[in-house]
Amino acid sequence: MSEPFCIIAHVWLRFRRKLWVEGLATFSRCFVTAALLYITEWRPEFCFSAAQISFGAITFLGYGMLLPEIFSKAGGRILEICLHFDPGVLQLSLSFLVQSLVKLILTEGSNYVLVMVESQHSQGVFGVVTGLGSLVVRTIFQPIEEAAFLAFSRAGISREDASGMRELNRLLTSLVRAVSLIGLLAAVFGPPHSTTLLRILYSEKWSNTEAPTVLGWYCAYILLLAVNGVTEAFVHAVLDARSLFSSNAWMVGVAIVHMSASAMLSLKFGSVGLILADGVGMCLRIAFSMWCIRNHFPKHVVNFTHILPSPRTLLALAAACWISWFVHFSLLVADMEFLPSACIEITTALLSASGVLFVMYKSERAAWEMVLTSKSSVKKEE
Repeated sequence: MSEPFCIIAHVWLRFRRKLWVEGLATFSRCFVTAALLYITEWRPEFCFSAAQISFGAITFLGYGMLLPEIFSKAGGRILEICLHFDPGVLQLSLSFLVQSLVKLILTEGSNYVLVMVESQHSQGVFGVVTGLGSLVVRTIFQPIEEAAFLAFSRAGISREDASGMRELNRLLTSLVRAVSLIGLLAAVFGPPHSTTLLRILYSEKWSNTEAPTVLGWYCAYILLLAVNGVTEAFVHAVLDARSLFSSNAWMVGVAIVHMSASAMLSLKFGSVGLILADGVGMCLRIAFSMWCIRNHFPKHVVNFTHILPSPRTLLALAAACWISWFVHFSLLVADMEFLPSACIEITTALLSASGVLFVMYKSERAAWEMVLTSKSSVKKEE
């Protein structure tokens, strides 16, 4: 029931409302879950269900407060608007429905395979890793993707406008380059420090399992998530109805490949196989988005090499990766106590990350300025 109001808030660029509504709803879900688990003797699934109900209720009430404004803007035509039937809108809605169902399979397909072929321990490991990794996706990439989608969809640039197309291409490549840098940071610093991170957050119960290995692979997978988020945002912003149908057909094929890969790779590699299968599906989605981008722009405008970081940035990342793994294996050989070992590893990681960020600031400033410009332009429209 809250989804129509949520869409209207998104179209009207009510980002502040979205921030406090979803923040309050998420806090409520966490609080209700923890309270019911610790205070009552309910089964865990009942506690999680009650928390989801509280999340939905707060979301509905928060976005539902837009209803008076909706009536005010519609005036006396609210009934006419509600009863109006547009076949084009219906067809487009069905296309988005198919797209949402396929994305649900792509997102939750690994969980379905996990439940069918893996033990409860493996399910727990995969749940811990994906829950931790998704924090990066939700807090960093999702706002950038939403701002990118709005910037692309509101650009209104004709394909005959050569200068406009060049500017749009520059915005796209800068956004992809910026999120790629964040993904590369996760891929470089995540795997060597995953054991220490899990030990600090979840104790030895999880750090002594295969969870650090799975988390390391997920950190590399974050790079694919970053690139796919922005490229798909662009594709969905510029596609027409016919192209959207082709996109859905491709996504169905990707879903079939993803489910098949999940089943085969999970049997051979366990939870790591599911991450690898997700990576295969994500690569196929990126390939289709790149193909659409290539066809959208004139040939002389598109240059995918601009997406790549500068050589200095890549060199700094390679050096940081080598240092992180060297320190990690050196501490393993030294067999030190956890506390001093963790202090050395964290200090080294912070120093390496500071050096990499300094190089990025010097070498990639244009990409970040373009990201900030796109986000500020969206805010001005608000």
